Amino acid sequence: MRKFSSLTLVALTLVFGACKPKDVEVTSVARAQAAHLASEAQMQNKLRDYAEAEKSLARAVELDPNEPAYWSGLGLNRVMLGDNSGAKKAYKRELELCEKAAKKDPKDIDAQLSPLRPLVLLGRADDARKLLEKVGRAHSDNAALRQLIDSKPIDKMLANPAIQQAMVK
Repeated sequence: MRKFSSLTLVALTLVFGACKPKDVEVTSVARAQAAHLASEAQMQNKLRDYAEAEKSLARAVELDPNEPAYWSGLGLNRVMLGDNSGAKKAYKRELELCEKAAKKDPKDIDAQLSPLRPLVLLGRADDARKLLEKVGRAHSDNAALRQLIDSKPIDKMLANPAIQQAMVK
């Protein structure tokens, strides 16, 4: 068996490390096409044509990979088609985008709370509760946030049949 040199190992690490999805600059044309495809997917979902909706959303995320709503819809359609592995990947990408937005603006409470939904859909309700507590501590002077926390939104999400249906099993 041949041994790898340390230089070869470093080169492989750099090559495979570079495979992580990067932020892509999305043109206005691509963004408009993606929005159109997402709109088509909504109509296809209303008609219960989940396979066509999934195709539309898969194309939308190719055109605009930085839009969490497209990843969320893609995950939902994949759950409806029984593709839990694909749904999990889509929800994880949605979560990454939400977490990135939260880091970008720590004062934006909506951005801070945006990871809650994908966390619940991924079956990570305990992580969602911890995040909610953390945001509550960071913004303890915000009465509306305090009221939201007191209403137990994670429990409400878990009790919602639509959320239960969309969760990755």
